Amino acid sequence: MPIMRTSLTSLFVPLLLVAGLLSAAPAAAQEVQRVGDFQAWSAYVAQEGEGKVCFIASKPLKSEGNYTRRGTVVAMVTRRPGRVPNDEVSIQAGYSYKPGEKVEVDVDGETSFEMVTKDEYAWLPRSNGELDQKLIQSMVRGLNMTVRGFSARDTLTTDTFSLRGFTAAYEAMQKACR
Repeated sequence: MPIMRTSLTSLFVPLLLVAGLLSAAPAAAQEVQRVGDFQAWSAYVAQEGEGKVCFIASKPLKSEGNYTRRGTVVAMVTRRPGRVPNDEVSIQAGYSYKPGEKVEVDVDGETSFEMVTKDEYAWLPRSNGELDQKLIQSMVRGLNMTVRGFSARDTLTTDTFSLRGFTAAYEAMQKACR
């Protein structure tokens, strides 16, 4: 099993909040403050214990795969001030990933990354934030990000996210969580 950089609880809570926000659930809106919308990406800030957590999130432009039902799909970058690494890229798939399978992420078909999985979440392997920063820089320069993964039922899914507005949302997140 891969070493996880954050506890599942600290990863799960922001993703649930984003899922609620992106579906416009009023209860989640009370717990999270929207910093702004930037084309395909939105920036948020929330309290986490004594501190705050900031994150940006986007839903896919297009989702492909032979599935009948799927939950919320979200790509996000989360920042927790005071932690190293403090910016982490993650994916919520809307289904449980196939155990032991890697998720492939590419930006504009030029740069490729492999993410590790646990349940319905994927993130980059531990690297003191180096891999996250490389992916974030690719996202800043890119137009589209494609995520390919296999569900626990062995269904290949491909989600395509627009990176329009990513840079502005990322900068807003950094400013909100200084």
